[in-house]
Amino acid sequence: MNNNPARNRIIAFAFLACFIVVSILSNMFFIDHFEHEHDHNGVNGGCATCATIQITENILKQLSIFFIGALFTIALLYSAIKILKAANNYFLSSTPVMLKSRMNN
Repeated sequence: MNNNPARNRIIAFAFLACFIVVSILSNMFFIDHFEHEHDHNGVNGGCATCATIQITENILKQLSIFFIGALFTIALLYSAIKILKAANNYFLSSTPVMLKSRMNN
């Protein structure tokens, strides 16, 4: 397989754009139909718009919880990597080779 970083970046941005568009359209649907006329003669005597709004609310809540957890995890990993790199640079800089010291007997 050819791992092209530019292609991977384009695919990631496409998925991000799709997610953002779906989130915005879901919120627009929710806002637009929040105060609607009730039609309780629909499927099983329930309002189809209310059911759709409830499903949309649940999906948005689940996604927000997932992304908050993912952002927290990414931030934690990023800070751990930065700390480990700093510690690694500190310990590597104190070796005789890195200090360019000459060892003659």
